[in-house]
Amino acid sequence: MGNPIDPVFCDRDVFTDYLTRYYTDWEYDHALIAEDDQTGDIVGYLLACRRYRYNAWISALLLAFVIVPKGLWRIATFRYNRASLKFLWWIFTRAGKETPAAPQRAAHFHINLLPDYRNGQATRLLIFPFAKALAARGDVRGLFGQMQVRDDTRTARMFERYGFQMLERRRISKWDHLTTEPVYLATVFMDFAKHDPNKGRV
Repeated sequence: MGNPIDPVFCDRDVFTDYLTRYYTDWEYDHALIAEDDQTGDIVGYLLACRRYRYNAWISALLLAFVIVPKGLWRIATFRYNRASLKFLWWIFTRAGKETPAAPQRAAHFHINLLPDYRNGQATRLLIFPFAKALAARGDVRGLFGQMQVRDDTRTARMFERYGFQMLERRRISKWDHLTTEPVYLATVFMDFAKHDPNKGRV
């Protein structure tokens, strides 16, 4: 939810491999950072994937030959605390069931911003250069993102204003020990047949 992962999972090395390595190593040309003009601080990022077929098998290879072996070795050598083991158990037993289905033949993005910058302007500036380039190429049917949201509808309304539709959201249990407020994983999708990001105001 935009906070440090350490209280949940203590191994930043494995976590970044799992969450970001494909994007930073294979599609780094679609990685953007957001910087505060006044302070120079990095306040967010966008990681994106256009080559969805390539992503599927590269991610599977990373999981099988890098991430899982590294994680198993660190379990065997007692590197993980109880919270980290609980997080890994969630990944292997519940993550798949709690993740909404992804649209087929579509590019995708992962976005994260510090809480003070989670507004329409920052989100727009990160997502729309990628969305416009994708639509102009014409080789994918659309663009989707999956993000953690709370019970309010502000996130859905914001994305709907910019041509996305909320396809599905599922409650996720991995934060239950840290918050009493339900947290959901939501899928938003921009179908280029219905909305062209290169036309109109964004």
